[in-house]
Amino acid sequence: MSENNNSIPIYLDPEKRHEFVLLFDVKDGNPNGNPDAGNLPRIDPETGHGIVTDVSVKRKVRDYVDRELEIPIFIQSEFALNSLIIGAAREVKVEPPHAEVEDDELFDWLESNVPEEFERDGREFSYQGTDFNKKAVNDNFKKLYKEQTTEIGNKIKELIKTLKKRNRVPIEDEELLEFLQGREGMPIRIEDGYAICDGEFSNDQEKQLMGMLKAMEKKISEFVAQMDRAAKGKLDKDDREKVRYHMIKKYFDIRMFGAVLSTGINAGQVRGPMQIKFGRSIDPVVPLDHSITRCAITKSEDFLRKETEMARKPNIAYGLYRVHGYYNPSLARRKKPVEKDKWEWEPYVRENDLEVLWEALEYMFEKHSASSAAAGEQATMGLWIFSHDNPKGNAHAHKLFDLIKVPPCAEGKEPRKFEDYAARMEYPGKGDDTNTPTPQSLESKGFPGVWVTHMV
Repeated sequence: MSENNNSIPIYLDPEKRHEFVLLFDVKDGNPNGNPDAGNLPRIDPETGHGIVTDVSVKRKVRDYVDRELEIPIFIQSEFALNSLIIGAAREVKVEPPHAEVEDDELFDWLESNVPEEFERDGREFSYQGTDFNKKAVNDNFKKLYKEQTTEIGNKIKELIKTLKKRNRVPIEDEELLEFLQGREGMPIRIEDGYAICDGEFSNDQEKQLMGMLKAMEKKISEFVAQMDRAAKGKLDKDDREKVRYHMIKKYFDIRMFGAVLSTGINAGQVRGPMQIKFGRSIDPVVPLDHSITRCAITKSEDFLRKETEMARKPNIAYGLYRVHGYYNPSLARRKKPVEKDKWEWEPYVRENDLEVLWEALEYMFEKHSASSAAAGEQATMGLWIFSHDNPKGNAHAHKLFDLIKVPPCAEGKEPRKFEDYAARMEYPGKGDDTNTPTPQSLESKGFPGVWVTHMV
């Protein structure tokens, strides 16, 4: 059947198994730069065929879903992933492990000095890094505090020398006065800009004054110890599942591709139902590295000696790439507890998620080409979706992929356009294609219970 019981096309049914074959071409562009090779297009060094990683394809899917359809995604550059996990936890009333700072002096110092791995919400601090090193954090904080208080420490020493000579000393330095005023455990009085000692200044009072800086170091160490306990704190099983499922519902790319959610607070991980494999060009490609000039000068001092600067631009002249993908419906659901020691399977991928995915695969390269000069001209030239009546599948994927035949060009004839391949391609229903995607049964091909939909 080409439709399920809800009268939706079978290729949009999230409870069915699907595979796809994607063809996209690149003209005068770089489909996927290799940072280990000066950003030249990736190639198989043994055969010369072009390679595009799964990460590159999924990045384009995410960008299309985020920018064009305005659907939230998890893997993005604008926000730290751990902050998104913490934010999701608070959205479902799960408070992540944190350290609360009540001391005003310590809070003021931390507010200006904690690194970006620490997230602050009011007086609560939580750690977003992957591994909290108590000793390293404590040593770094103390080193920073000592560097900041070296000068004030020298001023306190000068004040002590003067107090040993007379018991009433004017404090003209505003920084020193601010440091001493209102501080608990002061061995002297601060009044009207004077340091006043009632009686002879003693050695014990000297130790107390010098210990003012040490007291802050102790507070910092106590805070680090509290952060260490918070960083190692774990959500209980119910809270972890609550946060994990909320993030599945909130972010498209977690629903489809999965994600690791244990980099900060441990919200577990999600195995996505859609897996996309490396893409490979039909024919070998030749990476080119062009020298280009620009009239913009980087440094102002260079204006006197040159008018242009050199740069590099890598690409290939043309390549047709093939990518395979797999959708496993058993990974598109979760165990939902219904009562003690009882649970049932609950699907979380909906038909509109698959509709978004197929749309993204169809149009993502055009949007990518329009947003990046280095991309050249890229476009989806073919998209076939194989759908099975049985969630476990009615046929082996590799046998279905073999139905889409794209022969390489003959030796000595270098491809430069899709038409160099189109006439020699073979696929089910060729010649009968319509403008509307229509599932076609593959029973006549020896695959009962399998349908193919030619989207592009």
